[in-house]
Amino acid sequence: MSIVEKELTKALLKFSFGKMSLEQAEETAKKVAPNYDLNNEMLMHKGINWYAKQIIANM
Repeated sequence: MSIVEKELTKALLKFSFGKMSLEQAEETAKKVAPNYDLNNEMLMHKGINWYAKQIIANM
């Protein structure tokens, strides 16, 4: 599991407020982590928490 996946899993658990299990968060993070571009300045500025909130909002 990459660092992005680990951080995204933590953020998904935090911002889902208990609606997502650990397994669901890990599975979701594994699917979407490759889309998180570490070279994109906008994404890096907004951060993992913003990305996790966007994922949850679109579920």
